[in-house]
Amino acid sequence: HSHSRMLGPRAALQQRWWCAGPRAAVRAQHTAAMRVAVVAESCAGLLSDATLSAVTAAADIARHHAAKQQPAIDLVLFPENGADEAADAAALIEDVNEVVVARQAGGADAGSGGGGSSAEAEGVARRWTPEQVAATLAELQRSRHYSHIVAPSSRFGKDVAARTAGRHGVGALTDVVRVEGEDTFVRGLYAGSLLATLRSGDPLKMITVGGHAFVQAKFQKDRTPAPVVRYDSPAADAGQPRYFFRRSHINRDDFAPLSSAAVIVSGGRGLRSKNNFTLLYDFAKILGGAVGATRAAVEAGFVPHDLQVGQTGKLVAPTVYFAVGVSGAVQHLVGMKDSKVVVAINKDPRAPIFAVADYGLVGDALSVLPQLIAEMAKGSDGKDATSANTTSNTNTK
Repeated sequence: HSHSRMLGPRAALQQRWWCAGPRAAVRAQHTAAMRVAVVAESCAGLLSDATLSAVTAAADIARHHAAKQQPAIDLVLFPENGADEAADAAALIEDVNEVVVARQAGGADAGSGGGGSSAEAEGVARRWTPEQVAATLAELQRSRHYSHIVAPSSRFGKDVAARTAGRHGVGALTDVVRVEGEDTFVRGLYAGSLLATLRSGDPLKMITVGGHAFVQAKFQKDRTPAPVVRYDSPAADAGQPRYFFRRSHINRDDFAPLSSAAVIVSGGRGLRSKNNFTLLYDFAKILGGAVGATRAAVEAGFVPHDLQVGQTGKLVAPTVYFAVGVSGAVQHLVGMKDSKVVVAINKDPRAPIFAVADYGLVGDALSVLPQLIAEMAKGSDGKDATSANTTSNTNTK
């Protein structure tokens, strides 16, 4: 307090030296021209849907800025194997002012400690680790003076957020669902049962956003593309990362990605076996949707964990959500509560899932599903008849 009461340039100099550490360094960098960084996630040259939602969140932050000049939004790409196919598409996203493509200086392998050629000979994928991304963001922060860094609320995004916040001595706000000001955010507590409004006094706001809470930013093909800047990061090769990627596998099947599907058909323990899940796959294929599962079904070995919907799985917000043989445990409801329409099929009329369902059918899923599949497979006439029958029973639960 005594320093804040001193007057004149000498006092200002003393005040400047009095504030030490990463928080003070970040605070000293900020000027009236604010910049917001969005950490992009991409795979095989394609941007994730969660990245587009993060851009929308960044645009919301920019619109709340008090200054007359809106902050610039940088989309920061960390492409694997040095490929930057996503950069041209990223330059067409609305509200993005500049695309920064981070590259590992000297072409060294991610996690190879500089041994790029030997790593490539072994088939090691040059993919960024969270430690390398956080170190690169710290380098960019020194030159670009970001006031906010926004990342998707994925496992990778939260890894990056924690390390980035730690490097700057600030807190990390995770799973933000709404922006109410440039320093005020709303996030869920207790698995989304409560919403908390938080105000951050940190000079750098590190936040992750739930993809289901923000609409996806659009690609504008008629706009002037944002400039694309290549940034060779010396920080990416500093030190030996704790792990690196050997290979990545893209699951190419006929089903939409679970996190972005408009229709999801989820099965629970009521399907009784792994073989019976083939009925869900057949049903989802007809609908052009994705297959999900409850934790009980995953733990029983019916499907892999990457299909799990719920508090310890994926959070989804489809247009239509089919809960087949799902009882409706709270942990599962957390993952699908933002669905627009919920259709439940369960033989127990007292199952909790019916309390949140818009449409409900009491019956054995193993008997009901084959009938639904047969009717929908008949063609357009069969679909029309099914639709009419469904409409006439909208009050049935």
